[in-house]
Amino acid sequence: MRFHLFVLIALFPISLFAEVKVEGSHSLYLRSDGSLWGSGINTSGQLLDYPSPLETPVKLVSGNVIDMDAGTNFSLFVKDDGSAWGMGENGSGQLGTGNTFNSSVIVQIFAGNVMAVSAGDSHSAFLMTDGSLWMTGLNNYGQLGTGNLTSVSTPVMIEASGVVEVEAGSNHLVYRKSDNSAWVVGRNFEGQLGDGTSSDLSTPIELFSGNITDIVAGFQHSLFLSGNQLWASGQNSNGQLGDGTISSNPTVFYTGQANISEIYAGQNKSAWKKNSNDFYVVGENTYSELGTATMPVQTPHNLTSEDVVSIALGSSFILFETSDGIVFGGGNNPDGVLGFNETSIPTFTETHFPSGYGSGNVISVKYGNNKFHPYQGIEIQFIVTDSNGRRVESDHTTSITITPSSSANVTHVYA
Repeated sequence: MRFHLFVLIALFPISLFAEVKVEGSHSLYLRSDGSLWGSGINTSGQLLDYPSPLETPVKLVSGNVIDMDAGTNFSLFVKDDGSAWGMGENGSGQLGTGNTFNSSVIVQIFAGNVMAVSAGDSHSAFLMTDGSLWMTGLNNYGQLGTGNLTSVSTPVMIEASGVVEVEAGSNHLVYRKSDNSAWVVGRNFEGQLGDGTSSDLSTPIELFSGNITDIVAGFQHSLFLSGNQLWASGQNSNGQLGDGTISSNPTVFYTGQANISEIYAGQNKSAWKKNSNDFYVVGENTYSELGTATMPVQTPHNLTSEDVVSIALGSSFILFETSDGIVFGGGNNPDGVLGFNETSIPTFTETHFPSGYGSGNVISVKYGNNKFHPYQGIEIQFIVTDSNGRRVESDHTTSITITPSSSANVTHVYA
C-alpha cells in the first residue's frame, strides 16, 4: 500500500538563495551571492562530476550567475557579463557546443549578450539583450522554430529582435514579443500550441496579437496571462489547465480564473498568484505535494496561509518560496531533488536545534496546519548554516529550534 503525504520543509539557510529551478530529478539553486548550487540525480554531468545522487546541495559555480534553468539531465546558466554556459546531457546538441558529447565540466555556449535561458527536454533557448532568440538541440517536433525538423548542435537565430520572454516546454516553445503578442512552435499532440489542431509546427505562429503579459510552458500544456485572466491550452488529464475539468483542449481558451498577477507551469501542474496574494495550485497530486489529499486537484486549491511569492512544480514534488525568503519543499524526494538527504518520503515533525548555535541564519520549518497531512514512522535530518556560516547537521532524533531568517533575499522560484 502506498501512502501519500505532503512534507513542508525549509530547505536551506534561505537568506543565501535567490532562485530555485527544477526539472526531472535534479534541482538548481541560485544564491544571492551569485553562486549556483545543485542536488539530485547526476547521471549525465548536469551537476558536474559529483557522484549521483546528490542528496544535499553542492556548489557548482562560485559566483556571478544571474539566470539559470534545468533541462532534462542538463543545466544552463548566464553570468553577469552576458556569457552563457552549460553542462550535462548533450546527445541532441542542447548544450550548443557544436558536438553531441555529454559534458561533466562547464562549457561556454555564448561569450556575451545573453539575457536569459530556458531549457526544455532536449532543446535550449537563449534570449539576447538585443531581443533576438537563438535555439539549439533536438528538433524532431519542430520545437526549435527553424522551419524544418533538423536538430542542431550550434545555436541558430529564429527571431532577429523584439522578443522579451521565452519558455521552453517539454518539446514545444512559447515566447512573447515587446508588443505583447504570444508565439508558439513545436510539438502539438496534446494541443499545447493552442491553435485548435494537434499538428506539430516547425515555424512559429502568432497565437495572440497582443495583451499578453506573461507566458509559461508546462510539460504538454501552455498558460497565458491576458488582462489578469488565465488562458490555457493542451493536456488537462490532471486538471492542470485550471478550468475545473480533466478535458484537454487544443484551442486556447479562457479558464474562468481571473484577478491573477503571476502564472507558473510544470509537469502536469499549474499555479497562479491572485491579486489578493492568495496562491492557487492545480494538477497532478500523487504524493499530496499540492497540500491536499485530493487526486488530482481539479478545483484550484489555496496552497497555504503563508505568503507564497513563487513556486517550482516538479513531477511529484514542489518547491515554493514565501515573502520572508524561506523556500519549502513538499511531496516525493527522489534522490535528493528537494535538497535534503532523506531520499525516502520523510515524516515531518517539529524539531529543535542543538544549543550553542543561536538563531542567526537558521531557517523556518512549518507543518501540521489543516492543509497538510503529515504521517508518522520515519525520521528526518536537517542541515542548515548558522550565523557564522558553519554547516550544522542534526541527527535523526535531535530536536532543534527553528526560527525565520530576518535577512532572506530569495526573490523568485521558477519551474
